[in-house]
Amino acid sequence: MKKLLQLLTVVTILPTVSMTAVSCDMSFKSKEKSENKTTETSTKRIKNTELKLEVESLLKDKTFNSVQEAAEFIATYKDWKTEGILRVQASIFTETDAASIAITPILKEGYECLDTYGNVFEVYIKVDLNTEINKKIEEIKNNKYDEKNLESVKTEIIQKIKKIKGISSVELNWTDENLLKYSLKLLYRQNFSGPEVVNSETKTYTNLKEAISSVKSKIQEKGYSTNDDAKSTIIRLYNNIEGVKDVTFEWENSVNYKYRVNLTFESTYYSDETTVSDLLVKNESVGKEVEQIFEVVKNKKYNIADENIEEELIKPFNSTNYLESVKFSWLSQPNNTYKLTFNYKKGYFGPETLSAKILHKMDITDMIKGAITNIEFENKGVVYENALKVQEIFSKILKQIKGVQTLDFSTNANNDNTYKLSIKVSYDDENYFGDKTFESNFEMKKPIDDNVLKQKSIFENQEFKNLDAAKEYISNSLTKIEGVKEIINITSDSETKNVKFTVITDELHSMQYNVLEWKADLKFSEIKPIDNQELSWVNGSQKKYQDIKLSGYKLIGKNLTFKTDVDNLISITEYEENNNKYLSIQSLTNVAGVKTVKVDVQVEGQPESKVSFEVKIIGQPIITTEEPDQVAIKWNKTKHEFVDVDFHIDFYDNASNMLVTDQKDDYISTSIIEKDATNGLYSLRIYGNKQNSWLSWGANQDAYIKWNGQTLWTVNTRVR
Repeated sequence: MKKLLQLLTVVTILPTVSMTAVSCDMSFKSKEKSENKTTETSTKRIKNTELKLEVESLLKDKTFNSVQEAAEFIATYKDWKTEGILRVQASIFTETDAASIAITPILKEGYECLDTYGNVFEVYIKVDLNTEINKKIEEIKNNKYDEKNLESVKTEIIQKIKKIKGISSVELNWTDENLLKYSLKLLYRQNFSGPEVVNSETKTYTNLKEAISSVKSKIQEKGYSTNDDAKSTIIRLYNNIEGVKDVTFEWENSVNYKYRVNLTFESTYYSDETTVSDLLVKNESVGKEVEQIFEVVKNKKYNIADENIEEELIKPFNSTNYLESVKFSWLSQPNNTYKLTFNYKKGYFGPETLSAKILHKMDITDMIKGAITNIEFENKGVVYENALKVQEIFSKILKQIKGVQTLDFSTNANNDNTYKLSIKVSYDDENYFGDKTFESNFEMKKPIDDNVLKQKSIFENQEFKNLDAAKEYISNSLTKIEGVKEIINITSDSETKNVKFTVITDELHSMQYNVLEWKADLKFSEIKPIDNQELSWVNGSQKKYQDIKLSGYKLIGKNLTFKTDVDNLISITEYEENNNKYLSIQSLTNVAGVKTVKVDVQVEGQPESKVSFEVKIIGQPIITTEEPDQVAIKWNKTKHEFVDVDFHIDFYDNASNMLVTDQKDDYISTSIIEKDATNGLYSLRIYGNKQNSWLSWGANQDAYIKWNGQTLWTVNTRVR
């Protein structure tokens, strides 16, 4: 009885009865009432032992499909033989998996139980779970499972089977994951039985949640010009989802572009979201721009065989700022019809698709091959002078073919006198295409260009005494080369030091370019032109020295000579530093005004290297007039008297603007008077301002002529 006392909850199944009854359960109200009721008749007390034996005997040979079925059988049984039993109440234990039921006897009036704790007893039954398992399997078949998440499906099926009372463990293995076919291995608790293995399958359902979400986003990204445009587009996009059976549309608020759609699905499709509500965005239309680009694309010609043709058709759209992507697809590849699908960035909309037929370029490969074959046939047996002649013939013929734009030739030797001509063709890309390269074989005289060029390298790395020596070397060395018959028309240029000549070959050899020009490396040095220089004695900007970096050829280690057209005005020296040659010039004396000296420079013993330049010397002004003795100025109270003292100045410009006057004190004042600036004639005008007193007899005043702060001339004066 200890086990029964520990039971917490039971589910009781009671049949309907119409007679008075008493239960052995002390908690029943009918029992409580009977204890409080005073009866005149005596009460007969009975035990449950006989009833328990009768119940166990009744259940001994029976097997039930479930514990509940057994409880219903006991509860509805009426032919009880045990004395005092009206009927039996059968209860199912909810907190145990045992194959048992609780029995509570309902007694007839006048009977009561003797057992203090025996009012409820437990009996065990046999349960066959086949029916319940099959029922659960059918239930599982009708559930919606997503084949994309097999682990979740497996867990859910196991949990559902485990809920059947009496099953202790469940093991599931997939026999076909694609069709959701599986095998169950079952173990049972005591007194429960059923199939050890169950093979079954469940229906696969496709969850349209992601597809609906994708369409919802796509609708948001598109733009709409009118409400009708938006409505038809939304219905079409949802109808395009595989598995959607029907779409109903309504505006929740057409002014604000808020809509709602209700969705129904095909039998094997589902979604928790059957109603979609959203607010549309009014976007900018770029349809005109897209159509204009497509107009160019569809009217352009293409090489249909080009493996990159899809990229060529899409490329013009890549530079736009309103397209997220453009996808190419064939409508009919045999008919060369295609479709472009446009995906717009947020804030833009336009046509979803545009289609056209590819206009194809003309393949002129066979025309070029035919022309090459004709050239080879017409020139069979011809031995060409050089590769250039061959290229001229092919170029003349092939450029007549419409669509050929440019030709690029290269020649490689096969053996002694046969060569392979490679022709690289570029086409009028708008309308034509073809093979990129073609080949042809031809016979040609043996070229000696490389052998001649080897001699050029030797020639240019030698030094020659003069150009005649260089010409002589060319004549002697080149005629020793196999195939060179003679050298003619040999000339030279003394300025460029180039030797120009023509190579004549014999009958078995040729040169592609036989008129050549080589530069001779002569022994004499070369001085590049020297810029004119300027030296100055002027205060504040004196520059009596100047170094000149020479440029030229073969000057290091050579002595230079100098010649000037004026002596004793400048000195010139040379020095070398950091592998460079320098001239250093110095002004030796001040000059009156500006003097220019011409300088000739040359490498010693090489008069042909002579160059000339000028050195300008800027001197200070020089007054050539001697300073006079004391000059007397007459004093006049009513009128300032003055004296002009003439002087002459050597200078390169009008000196009146550059000379200044000054005086020792205020007894006099001074100024410069221009008389003949061209010839350098001026006067110093001195005014008498105050008379010297008899006390200062013998005093005098000095007047000055100054230039740049220097006193050039002084005149002693006295006012009397």
